[in-house]
Amino acid sequence: MDAKNVIFGETGLDKLVQMLRASGQPQDIAKLIERYLDILREMVTAEEKR
Repeated sequence: MDAKNVIFGETGLDKLVQMLRASGQPQDIAKLIERYLDILREMVTAEEKR
């Protein structure tokens, strides 16, 4: 990755934490990892469309 392509802003981890707070319930670690990967995939896809 070239440093000039780095964009500051919300990260996948930020989105995952928001989801956890919104649920208010403990989550299974496997489900959390799966959701985190989905979030990252969505972010990469959105970036590629720019």
